[in-house]
Amino acid sequence: MKKFESIKQFLSICYPARDFLNKVFETRDSGGVSYDVAVEHFFADKEEKVKQLIGFGVVERISHNLELNDMYLSFFEEALNPNESINSLIVRTYIEDIILNIKLYNEASQPRKPEFLRKIVRLLKRIGSTTSQNVSTLKRNIDDTYKQEPDFGVKKLRLLDFGQKRKQISDLIDETLKEINGDTFFISATDHTLVAVIKELKEVLNHSSHSLLAIQDDIITYINKIEYQSNFVKNVRKLKYLKDRHLLQDSTDIMEHLQQDNALWHQKELRFRTNTSLSFLREDDASIPIIDAVQKQLKKSLKTAEKDSVTIDKDYLENKAEVMTGIDRDELFVNFQMQHLDLLEYIMELKQENLTEEDRMVLYVQMVAQFGEAMIASNDYSVIGTKEFLKINPDN
Repeated sequence: MKKFESIKQFLSICYPARDFLNKVFETRDSGGVSYDVAVEHFFADKEEKVKQLIGFGVVERISHNLELNDMYLSFFEEALNPNESINSLIVRTYIEDIILNIKLYNEASQPRKPEFLRKIVRLLKRIGSTTSQNVSTLKRNIDDTYKQEPDFGVKKLRLLDFGQKRKQISDLIDETLKEINGDTFFISATDHTLVAVIKELKEVLNHSSHSLLAIQDDIITYINKIEYQSNFVKNVRKLKYLKDRHLLQDSTDIMEHLQQDNALWHQKELRFRTNTSLSFLREDDASIPIIDAVQKQLKKSLKTAEKDSVTIDKDYLENKAEVMTGIDRDELFVNFQMQHLDLLEYIMELKQENLTEEDRMVLYVQMVAQFGEAMIASNDYSVIGTKEFLKINPDN
């Protein structure tokens, strides 16, 4: 089988056949498209185009029909996600077809055995992909129902129905495993492709079984939450009904409960913070672990917004816009990463005659603000005049 050398080659071959590939995908559950129909209606009697798709493994010829290769079929099903409903009946159909094709394989002459063997392999792959898709769809539908369905009654009924569908999928998994582990055809299989597919299918089914157990726990949890929320809403409505008719205090003991309960549900948690004094940091050795912890945090990620520094006036930066309009900071940062200088040294050595010393200090701050996450701060400082600048190196 040929292999595509690039995406460009893949598109140049598949794009002219897009209508045919779309039809093959739509008929994937009914056997694909007839070879003669494909040549006549989709390729204007140019049979070499069909043979080209077969040669590259995009489609496969099974008997007189053309079907998508399993690799592309799985890709399109995962990318397009066409199955919004859970289809358990198709899996049972696949199981029945496998049993039938095993009987046909045993009765067929030697030249025809490979034909039935390919069908069995394909059906096994379809069981795996369909089961996995059903489990994913079931999980998604359960989550969407619980989060989006506003009516408690409808939500509960749908979750119970999903519980039944979960049981159907689980029963089909057990039935499939029983057929694979109990039929002598699979036990004594010698074909390498069939053995590999059986192994892969068992892994998929076992993973799906574990996912179904987690889904069962989700359904039980969601139903319990719904019942609790539903009862809570009913009680609130009863209280409102009595309150509107001025019967709340006479018909209930709510006032007694409220007097005993001092909970403040909506009050924010109070947190008290004690700032460390500068004299403690300078003079007491007990401050060393604190300083080391802060230093390690700064080294991990340099974020100027989190530093206790004086806010730079916006006008101070904006007034210099005309001077530095010709400087591309992205390109400047790329070149900086290839140097062995810290950021301030690199900016000071830039050959830009129109940049004053003050302009370069502004550019230093702008580079830190824009690319700080890709830099590492050291423990040393550079001094220019009365200003101290942290030595910063690229994180590479």
